[in-house]
Amino acid sequence: MAIASLAARRETSATHVALILHRTSSMRRLILSSCFFLATCGPAMDVLPEAEAATAPLRGFCGTPDRPNPEPMLKITALPVGQGDATLIETPDGSTILIDGGPPGSAATALRPALQQLGRETPTMSLATHFDLDHIGGLTELLLGPDAVPDTPDDLDPPRGCWDRGGPPPDPLPLLRSYLQTRPHCARTASAGDTVRFGAVHITVLAANGHFADGTVVSLHPDDENAHSLALLVTYRDFRYLTLGDLPGGGGVPPYQTIDLESHLSTLAGDIDVLHVSHHGSRTATSAALLAATHPEYAIISVGASNDFGHPHREVLDRLATAGVDTRTTINGPVVIRTDGRYHFFFGSELPAFDTTQNAVSPRPILCQSAADPTG
Repeated sequence: MAIASLAARRETSATHVALILHRTSSMRRLILSSCFFLATCGPAMDVLPEAEAATAPLRGFCGTPDRPNPEPMLKITALPVGQGDATLIETPDGSTILIDGGPPGSAATALRPALQQLGRETPTMSLATHFDLDHIGGLTELLLGPDAVPDTPDDLDPPRGCWDRGGPPPDPLPLLRSYLQTRPHCARTASAGDTVRFGAVHITVLAANGHFADGTVVSLHPDDENAHSLALLVTYRDFRYLTLGDLPGGGGVPPYQTIDLESHLSTLAGDIDVLHVSHHGSRTATSAALLAATHPEYAIISVGASNDFGHPHREVLDRLATAGVDTRTTINGPVVIRTDGRYHFFFGSELPAFDTTQNAVSPRPILCQSAADPTG
């Protein structure tokens, strides 16, 4: 991956051991800087809580004696909103970007608390991948303000805009109508090829409404809301994070087969570090072709426990496991990424990993380690 191209050129300290693993299928190399856990990162299985990690750079970020402090960090948090999707991004320049907002009720339980922890009421920018309620319900509540009434003084106006795919949703529900009523204050339509910049952090729209960033256009059924999802590539220096809303990849069981938008998208996304799995781990997406083309090291599934859809589906988990992707869910709590653009990290006292043999979630902590791939 490109993320390690600069890291690979760093001088290796005497306290580090570089272990290079070759993947014969793609000739990728993964450098694990082990930084002698007992000396610098704490004992094995000693996982820093997120709050502590933020104030303990040497231990939390596997720093070296000659480089104890991390460079400016990008933080991406997949929030636990049940059966839905919401992600909060904090950039090194102090901006906050909310991608989706989970189902109704999520503003009170997840979005406002997350922003208040940062001393904020309003995100710098909001971005709805599509108009399904499990993605936009909480976002609507947040934008409407505490009185939950559109076009009143407590409505929120993110200064960098309220972005979505544009146009009215099919057969809008009352809550969606309320969202549309709030949009005149800050409405922005995301089009394929658009890039929004927050210093060195770039958010690029790779696909929107069947239009791709390279000009390719695919005809979509007007009622297929998932297929109209935005596909977003978040980059910071050499770090690449791909999030797909509910974008389909041609999977599904007849007569509910879906259109394949992943194959072409993967050619635009290229090699990535983290995949935010589409549609909560539904079999309609996350094809083997997508994984083979993008080579993610990690994957995040936003999903609720014991949901009515059986998400994440077993075949998706099997494909991720076969591709060697370390997969986390939001069932037991938030999944957090911190990166300086060269190394990426997951933090949390317990980050759930899906146990495919038991069809259940088993907590699995993340140790203090950094990962990189110098092959580009």
